[in-house]
Amino acid sequence: QDGKPHNHAFVLSPEVEFYCDVEAQQHGGPPLVRSGLRGLRVLKTTQSGFAGFAREGFTSLEETRDRFFCTEMEARWAFQRGLSLSARDYDEARERVHACLLETFAGPPDTGVYSPSVQHTLYLAGQCVLRSLPHVEDIRITMSNLHYTPI
Repeated sequence: QDGKPHNHAFVLSPEVEFYCDVEAQQHGGPPLVRSGLRGLRVLKTTQSGFAGFAREGFTSLEETRDRFFCTEMEARWAFQRGLSLSARDYDEARERVHACLLETFAGPPDTGVYSPSVQHTLYLAGQCVLRSLPHVEDIRITMSNLHYTPI
């Protein structure tokens, strides 16, 4: 963040793929513009847990309040139809979504932020995007949980 190294969070795949698609209708109406990113792989070595969840016969994870959190993120967002946005607006939205994902995952470089679960972190990332980009109508985020179990 701002060129400062984080004390326990890392970006494992600096080459993120960004994409955009436009859906137009033959008989008029404003197009639907969607953008997205995929392949953002990140890791934090502490300040993550998963505890207090419902257990049943297929539950395989043990509860923990301190674990590695590694995920590969994908996000896809849609802009409100009918807006006159410039190329710069789309670029700024892409940069802001990317920043929201990293900020909610890692937190400040010197202290970090606790992640009680992948689901909670994902929800906070979506909130960050929708609050900071009013021209984004919706966002879908996937965080594939990549497990690193201590031996």
